[in-house]
Amino acid sequence: NSSQVALIKARIMQLLSLFPDFCHLGTSDLVSFFPRLLPELTAALQNESKDGMNSAQHILTGIAQLANVVHEASGGTVYMGNTGAGNGGDSQDLSLGDLEEGGTGNHVGGGPARSFTRVETPEFKALSGHAHTVLPAILSFLERSSIGDPSFASAVRCVSAWTSVAPTSLVTVISKKLLQLLLQSTTPNLSVGTIKADAGASWMAITLAVVPYLPAPMIHILYKTIRPLLSIDQSISSQKRAYSVLEAVLTLHGDKLFSLEPREAILEVVNESLMSAHVS
Repeated sequence: NSSQVALIKARIMQLLSLFPDFCHLGTSDLVSFFPRLLPELTAALQNESKDGMNSAQHILTGIAQLANVVHEASGGTVYMGNTGAGNGGDSQDLSLGDLEEGGTGNHVGGGPARSFTRVETPEFKALSGHAHTVLPAILSFLERSSIGDPSFASAVRCVSAWTSVAPTSLVTVISKKLLQLLLQSTTPNLSVGTIKADAGASWMAITLAVVPYLPAPMIHILYKTIRPLLSIDQSISSQKRAYSVLEAVLTLHGDKLFSLEPREAILEVVNESLMSAHVS
């Protein structure tokens, strides 16, 4: 009967709420259990019902923690920053001005991304091998979400976490797709109304999340993509978000960008944009 159905749903949700805690410190049987669990997790992310959206929050948080733990164990640094999600307003525009290393709280200053020797643990290989399934599932979930949804920020953090363990070839493909969607949603003659503006904000937030793990060839492409947005005066929010992405690129990949784009040219773009920049 209906009361039993409601009770079962409540029990399932209670069990799912424990999933992030189990993932927080990693699991000793990740290599064997994750492939069996993955089809259920991706199927749950496709559930567009209210219960499905509630369960997605726990799933996204859990698998993001798994990826972060494995990434750190293999020698990597986990970067965390404001995704700009929440109420969707300009008061929470995305920013990496306070980039921090996950777990340490140490400020990453203005230097380049820290290089490290990757230790490909069995857990890393297991997650990396399934990134081709996980990342498209998360991005598909994000396409159905808006930047004001409670689960949007969790999904963006999940994209960042899984990008850190994904093969470089996959990160390159996803980055190109993100930049294409970003261009489509921010081009003035294509971007019309609130829906398009929200889409532009969403893709900018997702793009910012993958900046720490961008392959070298994508860094200059990203800069050339956001450069027109730095001086656009039709959309204040797009300009502010573009500067957040530029700040992240300069903080983490400054040396690589300066080898392809003169510092003077970047400074000139910034100086020219001051004429149209909003005081906030």
